Amino acid sequence: MALTTIHRLASVASTQIGDGSLIQEFAIVRSGATIGMNSTIGPRSVIESCVDVGESVDVGAGAVLGKAGPVRNGSSGRASIGPKSSIGANAVIYQSVVIGDGVSVGDNCVVAAGITLGPGCLVDPLTLVTKDVPPGRRFGGNPGRLLGTVAEEPQAFFAHELAVVETGNVGAGTRIWAFAHVLPGATIGRDANICDHVFIENDVTIGDRVTVKSGVNIWDGIVIEDDVFLGPDMVFTNDRFPRSKQPFTLLRTTVKRGATIGANATVLPGLTIGQGAMVAAGSVVTKDVPANTLVMGNPAVVVRHLDR
Repeated sequence: MALTTIHRLASVASTQIGDGSLIQEFAIVRSGATIGMNSTIGPRSVIESCVDVGESVDVGAGAVLGKAGPVRNGSSGRASIGPKSSIGANAVIYQSVVIGDGVSVGDNCVVAAGITLGPGCLVDPLTLVTKDVPPGRRFGGNPGRLLGTVAEEPQAFFAHELAVVETGNVGAGTRIWAFAHVLPGATIGRDANICDHVFIENDVTIGDRVTVKSGVNIWDGIVIEDDVFLGPDMVFTNDRFPRSKQPFTLLRTTVKRGATIGANATVLPGLTIGQGAMVAAGSVVTKDVPANTLVMGNPAVVVRHLDR
């Protein structure tokens, strides 16, 4: 079982953090909060004491979960985030909110106190949610309104109206959010989550269930295998000696299944990030990372081995 990784600049008072979770720099987790296994709490996010986060949940940078607000009669005041849900960057989730399994809440959303978001629903970025959202529905706008049923989207995948998706090679269940741009030659697998302001070049392969957080650019020659997490603003490169408008030798990088690359980390070209490995936030990776290891620093070095 993978170990929990807590960045040295995070503030974690809770003792209820599941195995395999990643708490990134400047994140705050209050005493009384619970975090399920294999969840990622992004930089500068705040998890208040009244919040229960399920397994395999992604919380974006700057998000606030459990902000104080009016509590409905009979409610405990606790907020719950269902397994495999995604909370976008700078989103604000008030207390007493119930978020079902597999929900996607876009960047900069506000979910008012006491609201329930049904399993599998999609909330567009910049949405103000002041009423319950039924399961499997898409909700957006300010004030928010129902925009349709997720299952009835004409595509097998969801692409926000402000995303530019030029490839037809996108798997069912994948979600591509506002201001992302995917070039024609790219391939993206099933059930991936491509957050706002992501750019994906042509010679790129992304596997199933991959999470790409905001601000990531994936250049030609990059292969991302299944179940990988790419943190906000991490950087790939593909040219060891870059010059403007000159020929270059493309060096290919592979991120193996289940690996995690933390926020603001940089990966130099031509490397392999091993299966289940974890690159700590802000690290600079200059050589291959062995499987199931945690690397940290500039240059990144192995600091410990992780359980599978």
